[in-house]
Amino acid sequence: MNIAQVNDFAIDLHGSIAMLWPQNEAGLDWVRENICDDHVRWGSGEYAAVVIEHRYIGDIVNGIHDDGLTIKDVIDTRVRS
Repeated sequence: MNIAQVNDFAIDLHGSIAMLWPQNEAGLDWVRENICDDHVRWGSGEYAAVVIEHRYIGDIVNGIHDDGLTIKDVIDTRVRS
């Protein structure tokens, strides 16, 4: 039996910011425990993205992995010249 892995987060890179999208309850719990309460959100509802300055995303990704959670492949939407 082949069961598809459900990732806990997805990340979109947008130039100087990144969007961290929790994908399930484990992702939501991690955000509640590790991201300050006054963070900027993009979208509505509990699964809205957390807006993160690009310079902090590496530390956040490392923290997510250190806690045993998974991240879907990073989607880089930055415009390249």
